[in-house]
Amino acid sequence: MKQKNSLIILVIIVFSCFTVKNVYSSSNSIIQTGDTIWKIEVGTQAPDFSITDVDSKITYKLSDFTGKPVMLDFFATWCTYCVQALPHLVDIYEIFGNDIQIISIDVDEDETDKQISSFRKSHNMDWIVGSDKENIGDAYGVSGIPHFVIIDQDQIVSYELIGFAEAYAAVMKDEIYKLLPDTVAPTITDFQYTIIGDNLSVYSPELRAFANITEDREVSNAELILSGGSDSETTCLLTPKREGDFFIINETVSIDVTFLYSQDEISAKLVVSDFKENEDVSSVLTISVTHYDDSSAPKIVKTDIEVSEVSDKFQIDVSVVIQEDLFLVSANATILKNYERWYPKPLMQVNTTFWETSFTLSKTMAHLCELNLTIELKDVASNFVNNTLPVPTDLDPSGCEVEEPTESTEPTESTEPTKTPISTFITLITLITLASVYYNFKKK
Repeated sequence: MKQKNSLIILVIIVFSCFTVKNVYSSSNSIIQTGDTIWKIEVGTQAPDFSITDVDSKITYKLSDFTGKPVMLDFFATWCTYCVQALPHLVDIYEIFGNDIQIISIDVDEDETDKQISSFRKSHNMDWIVGSDKENIGDAYGVSGIPHFVIIDQDQIVSYELIGFAEAYAAVMKDEIYKLLPDTVAPTITDFQYTIIGDNLSVYSPELRAFANITEDREVSNAELILSGGSDSETTCLLTPKREGDFFIINETVSIDVTFLYSQDEISAKLVVSDFKENEDVSSVLTISVTHYDDSSAPKIVKTDIEVSEVSDKFQIDVSVVIQEDLFLVSANATILKNYERWYPKPLMQVNTTFWETSFTLSKTMAHLCELNLTIELKDVASNFVNNTLPVPTDLDPSGCEVEEPTESTEPTESTEPTKTPISTFITLITLITLASVYYNFKKK
């Protein structure tokens, strides 16, 4: 009897394990009930549907718009984020016109056509707007609103977005652009600059760029490319803004001082492009640079290091006073702990001469036999300073024997602990069960 009971228990547990495994493996699959798809995926066929416009009373099918992109907007009139998205939908409608079809679908079954019509007029929704009377939201897996779906010319889902924030508007426009042909390049009609300050130099490395750009739809990218001697070059990204039928650039850029230092003259050109990589390049402008020579290295005038112990950790605070005749471009602190290099936060500038940083080390990582601080400074002329100072601690280093490695090591990023796979759990239960059956056989 015990043998029979043991075998039954074994079968039940093994069956349970495989059931758990199957549920675990299928947790990310599409859930289906009958013919209703509760989750759609990008790249799948968009479910067809019919919807009646609340004002014109014309009924449309999704398949009627095969050959042009369609954007579905699932909303309700009381939804705050739906309302916030509407000005951006109006902008999309004005940009793309008849090249796409927008369909807004009210998923609140309690809202009347009259309410929806009033809401539509107050928000300038000049596209198809209707009520979800055929459970379209269920077919598209709508569980929260706003919910946007972009469908390509072949009725394939190309993009899905749930919720809304200001940054999402540009993302949706990008996705629509990808679906449309565009052979018209943007055109730069004006390009000029003004220098911020008396001259352009490492002390005043800013200028303001101006440009007018024409484009049939959108300018996606704008770069101010600055070139100097010895084939050196730096690029500043700009943000074009639409003003009517034009795009305007009116932006202050800060130029990399390490690039600017060695130049007496630089050339500037503007490159703009759209989402289809149609491109226009401006004429080249020449800009004079005032040069200030720097032949002396920065000096560390004063360094304060404070070490405090909290639990099993050292809190190290470093402040450095630096005397520099021109312009410091980098300041780094490195901890040498038992011949291992640790790279904490860089020194941060407080004012023209004072820099500071703080960091924490755990003293349980290894016996702390040696702790040094290295401060490295570099200015625009690549004059370099490297000072190593001992860090005072109250630990007794006697008896420490540390062999110096051939190469210094950098700390690796921490990783999350490895999770035990469910297959290991199943194997463990199975082994315990088999051991129990074997024990019962032996006992019998």
